[in-house]
Amino acid sequence: MLSRIFLINQGKCCGNECKMCPYEQKHKGLSSVIRKDVLSSLEDWEREELNEESLVERKARFEIKKKIIHIIQR
Repeated sequence: MLSRIFLINQGKCCGNECKMCPYEQKHKGLSSVIRKDVLSSLEDWEREELNEESLVERKARFEIKKKIIHIIQR
């Protein structure tokens, strides 16, 4: 099972029905908005871990992964 921190660091829902999906519109693969209930339930150590990495970095990494997957699937 993937942790919600790992999934948040991905930057967007992948649509693979992850049990701990933290995004709005769970499992649809469309959202990069984290659900309010998830944000309010984060432990202090989780918040610290997330603060170490900026949202811009997470989104950039997600876009790179998307391009790699697209190339592999050709």
